[in-house]
Amino acid sequence: MFAVKDDNDTVTCDSETTADLQRPARHFQPGPPTMVPFYHLYILTEPEIDMWTDASGTDGCGGYMLGMFYTEPLLESQRLTDEMFEDEDDTELSLCTGHLELLALFMVMTAGRRLRHKVVRWTTDATVAADSWTKQSSKHHATNRLLAALGDHCTSHGIHIQSRWWPREQNHLADSLTHADLATFCRRARVSPRELVQVPRKAVAKAIAFHTR
Repeated sequence: MFAVKDDNDTVTCDSETTADLQRPARHFQPGPPTMVPFYHLYILTEPEIDMWTDASGTDGCGGYMLGMFYTEPLLESQRLTDEMFEDEDDTELSLCTGHLELLALFMVMTAGRRLRHKVVRWTTDATVAADSWTKQSSKHHATNRLLAALGDHCTSHGIHIQSRWWPREQNHLADSLTHADLATFCRRARVSPRELVQVPRKAVAKAIAFHTR
């Protein structure tokens, strides 16, 4: 946020906004050349496409954008079990949940050429997932591997993804896809079931490989 002072019309930014403005500047400091990934640069433009995703630790993941949607069940190796809830602390569970949300975002490959050279606003109800994508880092090793895979895909196809947190109670459409409730989703979104797309097997295989390393 910023405020304009009446006395001299200068713009004064708060500390958070100042940090956001200074972050990309470090890539252009004097010194040895620095390789800057395309997906890590800030783009000052309005998003061209909105995409919502959701994931459940015990069920599946799904997402949608204008003109298409998908739903994908989690494999047994990807699911959060009762034993994990007993043995891990809240921080670790939060990181695992964020990993599953990024697994849903990983299915951006379902869009094929629709997202090439586009600015996409990604909405998720998992704060840790949105923060991990913004920072391009996580304390969770499997999540870092997913971030690397996603970053490589976005760089290769000229895609820039801006993450945004969304309250869980307002993410009911993506949640219905997570639980494969296609009837509810199609009715609320007023779309045809024919717009459901299949997740490419190659994308699923990559996600599993990154998850199990």
